[in-house]
Amino acid sequence: MSEERLEGLEKMMVEMLRIVGNTAALIEETKEDVQELKEDVKQLNQRVDHLEETISKNHEETLALIDLLSAKTVRQEAAIYQLKGATKVKPPIE
Repeated sequence: MSEERLEGLEKMMVEMLRIVGNTAALIEETKEDVQELKEDVKQLNQRVDHLEETISKNHEETLALIDLLSAKTVRQEAAIYQLKGATKVKPPIE
């Protein structure tokens, strides 16, 4: 092989090694980024789970309060109805 050809191949090899090194560094950075994202997603999932539990608990408490208020309303309406009936003046019997 000619000297020029060997020099050209050597330059190509050096350039390829540089590219491979850069690629390996980018892959390592990407792995680290992916690991960080996995941790972030894990934390978000924990927060969502906690929020779901809180919402479920609040929903149950709200339904119980609605039931209580509904029962009170029915009792109060019945009492009002009875009071209205008691205040009506009956015409005197002659």
